[in-house]
Amino acid sequence: MSGSVTVGYMNSSKIDAEYNVYTDIPASQIMYNASWASPLTTAPLDTTIFEQWNGDVYAAFLAANDTAHPFVQVLLQAYQVWYDNGGKNAGALLPFSPSTGTSTMYDPQAAWSSVHFADLSPLVVRTIPLGVNASGFTVPLPNAKMVAAELSFQGSPTTSAGQIGNDILQSLVHPQDFRRF
Repeated sequence: MSGSVTVGYMNSSKIDAEYNVYTDIPASQIMYNASWASPLTTAPLDTTIFEQWNGDVYAAFLAANDTAHPFVQVLLQAYQVWYDNGGKNAGALLPFSPSTGTSTMYDPQAAWSSVHFADLSPLVVRTIPLGVNASGFTVPLPNAKMVAAELSFQGSPTTSAGQIGNDILQSLVHPQDFRRF
């Protein structure tokens, strides 16, 4: 997770200085220029704004809320606490509640990408010169390091994000079957 390259919060056509970058611009600039971070892959708002899990994907997750699935129990309990203490006011593309689905799950796609870096489908990844400017925007810069940016999906954003969400949720429900690299 890092930035907003072509799309902003709430699927806006205006890019945003994304929270993780804006709160520490110098650290973000160092990360984008680090020689050890090569190749660097980023999951910007362009795609993570669609990571909202509901429908069949979320129903399967709710069905696993029992003592046999402690990860699921802890996550659902934490989600309820977050929701009850102000999370229900968070912005999201679709309505959400602990009984119907999640708010926008920005960070899990970045974690998923780190495990599936060899095959990031259903994402469309473009390699572009990307950096962080002085205002905290993640933008293409002429002399920036080349970065693999997850900028769109191969299919519909909702379906594609659902595929990623299903993979993540299944790894929590059935950790013994989780694909490791």
